[in-house]
Amino acid sequence: MQCIALRYAQWFNWRHQKSGHLFQRRYQAIMVEADEYLKELAAYIHLNPVRARIVKSPEKCKWSSHRAYLGKIVFPWLETDFILSTFSSSDRRRARALFRDFVDSMIGQGRNKSFHGEKNIDNRLLGDEYFVLNILEGVEEDIPQKPDMETVVEAIEAVIGQDTRRLLTSAARDARSFEARALAAWATMQFSSAPD
Repeated sequence: MQCIALRYAQWFNWRHQKSGHLFQRRYQAIMVEADEYLKELAAYIHLNPVRARIVKSPEKCKWSSHRAYLGKIVFPWLETDFILSTFSSSDRRRARALFRDFVDSMIGQGRNKSFHGEKNIDNRLLGDEYFVLNILEGVEEDIPQKPDMETVVEAIEAVIGQDTRRLLTSAARDARSFEARALAAWATMQFSSAPD
């Protein structure tokens, strides 16, 4: 998604002779505890145009998937079955009606801080405290810690066979210095735990 958003922003800026950011924030995927949190998140997303005062009803927004969830239009690429099945697994018409009622019941509730990563233990996870802690406990052992920048620079020195610090700080324009600087920049961005 980040790649798609970046490429679209580049194309849009080229097409409209603009520069700078197109989207407010980077795309972020989150793991959601099933059913109730997922229902609330889906409704919250469908109500974004209403909260932004673009439309009075989510059905009126032509850029939203809300009408597809209600069966009024079809997007072949859009998967609605899973969320609708949480409302009724056997009756599609009933599921759509219950989904519409659920979304409408949330109009006027305002901004939900937990959907923006605020008040969460980890902003990549959305669910109750037990769910979040259980997930974090399971993955902490499996995620290797990123090396610090010093370790990355030492690894580059081992590959290049020269003092990388000298190459990085020199104004030399030779191929070896350029290669060291490019490799150091790439490796630091890819592998180190340095702040963005």
